[in-house]
Amino acid sequence: MAVNDLVHGNECGLSLNAIEWLETHHNSKAKERGQMIRDLQLEPESFVVDAGCGPGLWTPLLAKAIGPHGRILGVDISAQALVTAQQRSYGKSYHRQVQYKCALLEQLPLPPGTADMIFSANVSQYLPQPVDTFAAMGRYLARGGRLVIKDIDFGTMRFHNIDTGLQARVLQARERWEHERVDEGFAFEDSWVGS
Repeated sequence: MAVNDLVHGNECGLSLNAIEWLETHHNSKAKERGQMIRDLQLEPESFVVDAGCGPGLWTPLLAKAIGPHGRILGVDISAQALVTAQQRSYGKSYHRQVQYKCALLEQLPLPPGTADMIFSANVSQYLPQPVDTFAAMGRYLARGGRLVIKDIDFGTMRFHNIDTGLQARVLQARERWEHERVDEGFAFEDSWVGS
């Protein structure tokens, strides 16, 4: 059921951004996101779990970091998103090293103690108990493994080469918008999906 051209409800009942918007948004941050993955200094041949992988936008970056002998397991509760992720990886150099599975993030479909890294990007807003969910992932990490959570920091806004008057107007508009959302019964995080 479409809310508008950019947001739809998926089969799990979550409001999600349309894939076209997610792709555009992800690609607009490609340089920074690529650098972020490089900064993780993943070992070649690592086993990485992309927890809440959605349509698989992070898979190419992770695959590049772990090389052709590494493995990636993308996990999501949305079968629709996983179909898109699988289609996206088909024919790519990393196709054979990635597998996608539908599962709850608290119950990852892998043996405990096997993942070198569990990576989760922009997922916490979909989780009823994000701290508990991320804590439950710890048992799946190998000795020395890392849980990496990339999420949105609503408290920080960066402006580059923008007039200070315009910056002030943007911040004021954002503050008004936040108050309106709260007045309408939404929590601050409810309105931000897919950043």
